[in-house]
Amino acid sequence: MFSFLCCLTACQQKKETKAQQTVMTISMHATTKKLYFSGTVEPLKKTPIITPVKGVVKGNFFKFGHKAKKGTLLFTINAAQQRTEYEETLTNYLKEKQKLNTSKTNATTSDVLYKQDIISRNEYNQAQDNYTLDQLSFIQSEKKLQKILHKRQLSELVKLSLRDLNAVIKALELGEEADMVKIYAPVPGVVLSSKDDKSQPGTELKEGEVLLYLGDMTGISTSIKVNEININQLREGQKATITSTIDPSIVLDGQVKSINFQAETSGGLPSFSAEVVVSKLAPKYQKIIHAGMSVKVAIILHQKKQILVPIQAVFQKSDGSDYVKKTDEEGKKITEVPVTTGGTTESSVAITSGLKVGDQIIVPN
Repeated sequence: MFSFLCCLTACQQKKETKAQQTVMTISMHATTKKLYFSGTVEPLKKTPIITPVKGVVKGNFFKFGHKAKKGTLLFTINAAQQRTEYEETLTNYLKEKQKLNTSKTNATTSDVLYKQDIISRNEYNQAQDNYTLDQLSFIQSEKKLQKILHKRQLSELVKLSLRDLNAVIKALELGEEADMVKIYAPVPGVVLSSKDDKSQPGTELKEGEVLLYLGDMTGISTSIKVNEININQLREGQKATITSTIDPSIVLDGQVKSINFQAETSGGLPSFSAEVVVSKLAPKYQKIIHAGMSVKVAIILHQKKQILVPIQAVFQKSDGSDYVKKTDEEGKKITEVPVTTGGTTESSVAITSGLKVGDQIIVPN
């Protein structure tokens, strides 16, 4: 009777042991290593709108964050302060143009007279030199006038001459009308403010100041800060994903566009900047993703296939070496096989040597 009970107990223990473990067949698993960052949505490209003249903002005709079509009126600028410069430059241009015509006639006449021995060599050279100098003076005055006329959209006035008295008077009157300079959008884009907002009526402007930017939101970019430990793992062209912070279901595919390998120091710790871009944003996302929104960025460092086993499947001997319990196909024979481990995840560990695809191991539950 005792022998029967012992046998029954042994069988029960064997069943319990089998219930507490499973057999796993070794296969290759794809693993991905990523680095994670935070960023802010920026346009793919920003076009600066620069004031062409010195003046005062008279009016603005846009809303920040809204789209502007190409050719949309953005600003009117009162440039009355430059009227005197315009009048003086136009007058000087007309004088130089008249002077050039006169010296050209004199040079042509002197050439004829010199060949007929009517004037001296010195008189001939003087007429030719005057013509050359007047050409240079005219070119300088023409360039200065063209610069001003381009700002005021009056480029046709370079065709004037002093003989066109009525046209000259009208041109000077146009200078008064052109005191109000209009600035149009050169490209389509989302209106974005500049660092120093110069868009409000009454704001005094210097020539060349940035009024605002037009952002190309058909794609997006984001700048990330990378510490000195991770910077050398980044490469231009690496794949990345950009995930919306407010809606994690929005995941966009992008890549690393550029890396700045010159460190910036903030709070005593050096960091490097890198730009990640999504070159094309689907129209449905263009409506809900806006400049300034926060995003999470994951840069994919590498993807590879390797053997992964559950962490509990790896045992350790007293000498610190690792091993797994390998079983035969029938599950009757169990062998302790030394293995070398690699990286780990939350639940798995990579096996770099000791196992091959198709092997079977014991995994405790």
